[in-house]
Amino acid sequence: MTKKMEKLIRNYWSISKIVAVVLTICNYSIWTEPFSFIKAIVILIIGSVATFIAINVLDMVVGIIVGICKKIHRHFYDKRLLKAFCEQKEDEV
Repeated sequence: MTKKMEKLIRNYWSISKIVAVVLTICNYSIWTEPFSFIKAIVILIIGSVATFIAINVLDMVVGIIVGICKKIHRHFYDKRLLKAFCEQKEDEV
């Protein structure tokens, strides 16, 4: 894996852990009920993993949309260049 990807994954994982901790802290009743400490830890882990996956899916969707937009832009830009090139050739003849 490249260093850029490793840094991106590390950042995504940090964000997902923070979100999971905040959501677990907001659900204060889990921490005050007896024998629910394990339940809170499981929610932290599942919340972290789910947020991590959601961030990666969102990143992929944005990447796909950007790729499609670039392809469409390139298609029309190439058409304009070709049209200008053909008109230039006609002017020379």
